[in-house]
Parts: sequence; structure tokens; C-alpha cells
Amino acid sequence: NPATLTDLYGISIASVRCVINMFLDAVDHDDSFAPLQVELPNQNNDEELHELAQKWCNVSTAYGLFNGHLGAIDGWLPRTEMPYDVPNQVDYFSGHYQCYGLNVQAICDPDLIFLFLGVVVAPGKVNDVRAFLRCDLLIEWLQKLPPEFFIGGDNAYSLSRRILIPFSGA
Repeated sequence: NPATLTDLYGISIASVRCVINMFLDAVDHDDSFAPLQVELPNQNNDEELHELAQKWCNVSTAYGLFNGHLGAIDGWLPRTEMPYDVPNQVDYFSGHYQCYGLNVQAICDPDLIFLFLGVVVAPGKVNDVRAFLRCDLLIEWLQKLPPEFFIGGDNAYSLSRRILIPFSGA
């Protein structure tokens, strides 16, 4: 919230917005600084895929049960104010969290580095599996993975050959 940052740092809302936009532009468009890049691994590069899967095995306590695991997917609802410039404001209200927001889909690696972010894929009312189905780039990437690789998710997603749901329930 820009007003909160204004209070914390004692700068104007215009300055806060400018800094936020500069940061987002750096993340979205400046490919000169690799640590800020959010990108899925190359599905045609077996070495890169095996290295990522091995990193997951190294931090896992599942004793090799999840060989080929490349990432963890989940949805997140960042709270927003009620939008005024959309045709159906109710779509942005999450009944589960009792607030307005967006359904953001994200995949991370074992170091908690983002490999994928789908920020404006769905309003807050939309559940994770429906929001996931709007992530065309991610679905295309998953379909092109070699058969031994997959991502893991919670039971908000549908079990498939590319998304494993190792646990159900709470």
C-alpha cells in the first residue's frame, strides 16, 4: 500500500509509486540482472532439469520418492482495494479470505526462488485450479516437459501426469 510506505519512509505517494514502478520494470524488463529474472527452466535442457530435480531431492525428506520434481505451485491472494474500473467488482471478492484481491499463481524452486509468476490471471473469487488453467504459458511449458518431470501442488489443483498432489486434506 503506497500510503503505508509513505508513512514508513516519509516520502510522497508519487515517489513511492515511482519507486514501485522502477522496481517492477527492472523485474519485468531488465534481463541484465539474473537474480531478478523469473523464468521457467528450459524444458529442452536435460542437464538443467536434472540439476533442478536433484536440488529438490537434496532438500526433501521423502527419500527419493519424488524424483523428477521441478517446482512447487500454489496460489496466493494479495489483498487489494475494491476495484472501481472493472465490470464486475464481486469477482474480485474472495469469500474464503473475506477480502478483495487477485489470484496469483506461482512456482518456486527449492531455494524459494520464483520460476513462474502469473499475477493478473484471475480475480480473487477464482479458485486455484481455474486460475491455473488461465496460465497458458505455464500449461504449454508443462506439456513440453520430458515424461519423468513434474511439479507438485496442494489439493486445490487437479492431479495429472505433470502436477502431482502428494497429500490431500489439511
